[in-house]
Amino acid sequence: MANLWASKIPTYAYDFTYTRAPFNFPQMPNAYSPTGHFQALAYHTVDIQFLFQNFSGGILGVNLDQQTGLPRELQGTEVKLSDQPVAAWTNFAVTGNPNGPRALEWALFKANSGPFLQQDIPTSKYPRLRPIVWRSR
Repeated sequence: MANLWASKIPTYAYDFTYTRAPFNFPQMPNAYSPTGHFQALAYHTVDIQFLFQNFSGGILGVNLDQQTGLPRELQGTEVKLSDQPVAAWTNFAVTGNPNGPRALEWALFKANSGPFLQQDIPTSKYPRLRPIVWRSR
């Protein structure tokens, strides 16, 4: 999608790769995991709870720690990670550019070359597009 828009309008792209965020669904069994349950890593919509305080999009109405299964909100370095996209989205809404106060430097995306802002702990940039390849087992 970023490639499509980057040749037409200023485009900023990110990849949210943090894998220890609270999960908003009950623990699901997984006999192949050493923990005995499924661990959702960097799943679709995980970033929303980092943008909107107290967001819980699951059927439980609460976010759960993936290790203990107990309710928990963002904590420690997760709060700092949350502050960065909040600042960037706020700057973008006001100026059309995510860069500015309290936000990380977010380079303009160029079609077929990037960079993506990788939102994780720690946050970084990576230059090349990484295609998502789905393979059946």
